[in-house]
Amino acid sequence: MKKWFYILIVFSAVNCRDPYTVIIPTNGDGVLVVEGIVNGAGKTTITLSRTTRLSDKRIAPERSAVLTIESENNSGVFPLFETTEGNYESADLALDASTKYRLRIQTSDGREYATDFKNYIVTPAIDSISWRQTSEGVDVFTNSHDETGQLEFFKLDYHETWEFHSAYRTLLGFMEVDPSQNDGYKYRLKFLDPVTQSVDTTLFVCYNERPSNGINIVSTERLAENVVLAPVRSFPTSSIELSVLYSILVKQYAISKEAFEFYDRVKKNTEQLGSIFDAQPSEVSGNVVCLSNPSEIVIGYVEFTTVESMRTFIDNRNLTDWGYKLENCDNYFGNPILNDPSLFEELIKQGLFPTTIHEEFPGGGIKSFNVQKEDCVDCRRKGSNIKPDFWP
Repeated sequence: MKKWFYILIVFSAVNCRDPYTVIIPTNGDGVLVVEGIVNGAGKTTITLSRTTRLSDKRIAPERSAVLTIESENNSGVFPLFETTEGNYESADLALDASTKYRLRIQTSDGREYATDFKNYIVTPAIDSISWRQTSEGVDVFTNSHDETGQLEFFKLDYHETWEFHSAYRTLLGFMEVDPSQNDGYKYRLKFLDPVTQSVDTTLFVCYNERPSNGINIVSTERLAENVVLAPVRSFPTSSIELSVLYSILVKQYAISKEAFEFYDRVKKNTEQLGSIFDAQPSEVSGNVVCLSNPSEIVIGYVEFTTVESMRTFIDNRNLTDWGYKLENCDNYFGNPILNDPSLFEELIKQGLFPTTIHEEFPGGGIKSFNVQKEDCVDCRRKGSNIKPDFWP
């Protein structure tokens, strides 16, 4: 009977941080950072950036470079194109497993960089993704094995998506009117759904997403069997991600021992800084060298492998006493408001949003209404109300 082992994760960003949004484009300054994996059977994405000062934690993308994947026997050259600043992507590749390849980079200032030629590794499939709830929260695991017995090192990435809801449903909204018809008042109170006059779910149901932002590597080198049962993600109880429905897409890469050791070294610098995209000390080098100046320091290890992926969902209805509540939305906020357009601009400035009718006139029409804080009513303040294509 096979034994299953928990694998020591060298580094796993289970408590993800929001990335910095300040982007300072640069070319030629600082040390070149190359991040990515050449996918032998699919799209390849490579990110180029430059280091900044350790005290200046910003992403500095390297723009307008020319990237190609080249075969050692000159049987093919495959270009990558810049999709966003510093991010380069290829078409779907179907590389020959018997041929060696390298990544070649030419920056806009004419300097050239390249990896050594090497064969790509074929990654085994993910067998399953599992999860368990504990007294502390929920832990997510990936399960796989290598039938060849030759693969001992793996890298795991993920992209997570979750549905969440506002604390309050609403029927009403402040609608801006044509200046020529506003009688001096900019807004009117109206039903968000004027036909049915029912709850408008476009403000109640929203979605958010986030890629993994850490280095999660696995070694089975010292185990009797190449069987992986590795933690991928952990959530403390009451986290918003699992408040309704959660999805995680796990990507698994088989990597070489050299790549594993590189990521292990990077871990020592990223524990405090956050990710390879933050400012990096220059002593973390990899398998990318500058052909124009071999003494130039380059940060990054580009592995040649394939990618296996699997998606799973976690439904809040399958959890026990999860206990999520939107912060600062527990109690009803404020007194009923008269349906007086002269009050609406001030309510908007205060961040208040109409929700339900408090009282109607005897002959019909809204006499007064209830309000709540906008953050508790409009879920778009924290995400998007556009449903993902893969969502059930």
